[in-house]
Amino acid sequence: SEQAGYGLRQRSTTTSGVRRYGADVSYKFDEFEDKKSGRRGNRNISASAYREENLGTGANRTASEITLSQDSERMGASLGLRGVTDNLGTGTSRRSILGVIKARYTLPEHGVTFQLGREQALGGRNSVDNYPTRTRLSVEKTITDRASVRISHDILDGANIGGSNTAIGVKYAPWAGTELTAGSDMVTSDAGRRIGATIGLDQQFQLSPKWSTSFGVTNRRILSNAGTVIEQVAPDAALSPFEINQSYMAGYVGLGYRTENTSLSGRLEARNGSSSNDFIASFAAAREMSEKLSFAGAFRANFREQYVSGVAAQSGLSKRIDGRFGTAWRPRGEGLIFLNRFDLILDETLTDNKTTKLVNNFTANTMVSDRWQLAGHYGLKYVISDFEGDRYKGVSQLLGAETRFDLTDKIDLGLEGSLLFGHGFNSWQYAYGPSIGVTPVKNVWLSLGYNVVGYKDEDFAAAEYARQGLYLKFRFKFDQNTARGLLNMISPEPQSAAK
Repeated sequence: SEQAGYGLRQRSTTTSGVRRYGADVSYKFDEFEDKKSGRRGNRNISASAYREENLGTGANRTASEITLSQDSERMGASLGLRGVTDNLGTGTSRRSILGVIKARYTLPEHGVTFQLGREQALGGRNSVDNYPTRTRLSVEKTITDRASVRISHDILDGANIGGSNTAIGVKYAPWAGTELTAGSDMVTSDAGRRIGATIGLDQQFQLSPKWSTSFGVTNRRILSNAGTVIEQVAPDAALSPFEINQSYMAGYVGLGYRTENTSLSGRLEARNGSSSNDFIASFAAAREMSEKLSFAGAFRANFREQYVSGVAAQSGLSKRIDGRFGTAWRPRGEGLIFLNRFDLILDETLTDNKTTKLVNNFTANTMVSDRWQLAGHYGLKYVISDFEGDRYKGVSQLLGAETRFDLTDKIDLGLEGSLLFGHGFNSWQYAYGPSIGVTPVKNVWLSLGYNVVGYKDEDFAAAEYARQGLYLKFRFKFDQNTARGLLNMISPEPQSAAK
C-alpha cells in the first residue's frame, strides 16, 4: 500500500493513496507453429483477482477475471469474463459483469499493430464507471527503431457514464537511457468535454560501475475543460490521464549505488499542481552480510501544501514520515529462521491532528520434521495521538502461531490463530481458522483459508489475514538470492546500450 502523495513521477505511479493486493495465475496448455512466420504461438488460460482500497475515502473495489487466449507473432485473440464491484464508502454499491473479447493483428514488416476490443455488459450489470460497456480501437506504429506512435479511441456506454475517449501518444528514445514522451487526450461525455496534454522526459546515467543517477520531468496541462470527470475508487494517474482534472508540473532526481551485496538509493521529488504542492524525500538501503544474515531499511518524508479556495478545512500543510528497518536470519538448512521489522510513522493532517506510531513485528519459523513446520509471531505497537488539543496514548500487542503439515509434495494443510490485546489484556480480539496450500510450480505457493472469527489491524504483519471469512495468500519462496533481488528492486540497473 502507498499513502497519497507518494510517487510524484506521474507517468509511473499507479498506487498513490491506494492499497492493492491480489493474485494472477496463467497456464499454457498448448503450443503451435505459425504457418507464415514459422514461429511458435501458444494458447493460455489465465485467472486473476484483486482488491484495492482508497486510503483516503474508505472506498474499495473487488475485481476478478478469467480469460482464454491465443497468441502468435501476427495474430492474437482472447475471450473472457470479468466481474467488478465498487463500494464507494457512502453505502452506495455498483457492479459490472462483462464479457470481454479482444483481437490483435500485427504486420512486423511494417511495424504496425491493430487492436480491437469489446467489453459487453451482461445481465444489465453495467454501473461501475471504470468498467462500462466499451468498444476500443487502437493503432500502434513503429516509426524508427527509437520512436513509436499510438492512437486509441474508446466508445463508452455505461449506466452512469457515456461518451468517448481519444488519446494519441508519441514515445522517442534518442539514445540509451533517455525517453521522451508526448501525448494528448480528449474526453467527451454527457457532462461536457475536456482536452489535456502531457509531455515528459526521463534520463538515466551510469556514472561508474557502482554509481548511477536519473532525473525526469512531467508537465500536464488542461487545455479546455467544459465539464467534470467522475471520481473513481482508485484514480490511476499512470495509465488514465482522463481521470486527472488538473494541471501539474512534476520532477524527480535520483542517485543509486550498488555492489554485489549492497545497495543504496535516494530520490527527491516535487510536484506543483493546481490544487496542491508536494515534496518527497526518500532513501532506501539493503545489505547482505552473509548467506544467513541480511538487513534492509527505507525512509520517506512527504510534505503536501494543499490549497482549496474558500475551504479552510481543506487548505494547509500535511506531513507524513515513514521509516522501516528489517532484519532477516535465514540459514540454508532447516534451522530456525528469524524475521524482524521495526516501523516508525509520523502523520500530521491538514487540521493539525498528529499521530505517532512505533511498531515492531517479529516472526520465528522452524521445521519440526521434513513435513511439519511451526511459526510464531509477536507484535508490539505504541501509539500517541493528538486530536483537537487532547492527547491519547495506547499500547497493543499481538501473539500468533501457525502450523503446517505437507500431505504431499504439492499440497499442505495449516491451522493458524492470533490474539490482539491492549495494555494488560483490558481489551482483546482473536482470529483462527484452517487453510489448504498448493505449490503449482517450484518456489510458488497458494493458500486458501477461512477465519471462523477475525479482526482488523493495519500495522501488525501477522494480522494481514486476520479478518473473518475467506482469504487467499500468494507467496514466492526466497533463497540465498533474496537480498540481491531486493537490491535490484530498489536500485535497478540502467538500460544497457544494447537494448
